Amino acid sequence: MVRNGSSIVAFVAGSEAVSKAGVRIVGAHTDSPCPMLKPQPEMQKGGFSQLGVEIYGGALLNPWFDRDLSIAGRVVYKDANQELKQTLVNFKEPVATIPSLAIHLDRKANQDRTINPQTDIPPILKLNLGNQKSQSFRDILQQQFLTAKDQVLDFELCLFDTQPAAMVGLEKEFLASGRLDNLLSCFVQRSTQLPWIFTQRPILKRKVANKSSEFPSIWQNVTVLRDSVNAPLAII
Repeated sequence: MVRNGSSIVAFVAGSEAVSKAGVRIVGAHTDSPCPMLKPQPEMQKGGFSQLGVEIYGGALLNPWFDRDLSIAGRVVYKDANQELKQTLVNFKEPVATIPSLAIHLDRKANQDRTINPQTDIPPILKLNLGNQKSQSFRDILQQQFLTAKDQVLDFELCLFDTQPAAMVGLEKEFLASGRLDNLLSCFVQRSTQLPWIFTQRPILKRKVANKSSEFPSIWQNVTVLRDSVNAPLAII
């Protein structure tokens, strides 16, 4: 079962009764802490075009500085036939950065540094010098990913670091990557669930992958599980 295009519940029915064999459930969230674009993100300051962001989840803010950032997510638009549609978008290449202030302008940068998400985190998108008219970010999305007859209505877009994952350490024993919380768990879920499809097992197995913001309470997760399979709530 898929909900809102961002949550999935998959299950494999066992050969024995649930009351006898029980249920095995594994769950993880598909989202990761990050700067998320505001509905009206356009900002102008000091000759730069910036994007207003809000911090999604419990993010560590320091690692976002001086990174090659890109933007990805979901866009809702109205097409030439006036029909509502949505599509996934990804700039892929670095298009933004959050620069640190040079050390000789901030001598206390390494001493008790505090970060204001509203003033320190908005990424720089481009230069905007002279009397150049600022371009709407919706227009940028339309030009990059849609047709001239499409109209962007809304979006859910996040910044991400374009640096790829790497195995580090002298023996390559460590995995260094962004978004390990919690996409790694989702990958493990999928990898372990595939053998279930091709083998007959006695136990009912379920996989749940959802955005943590969509299901903030355990009872809502239980509701999704209950809706996915007609099983007694007490067993879940």
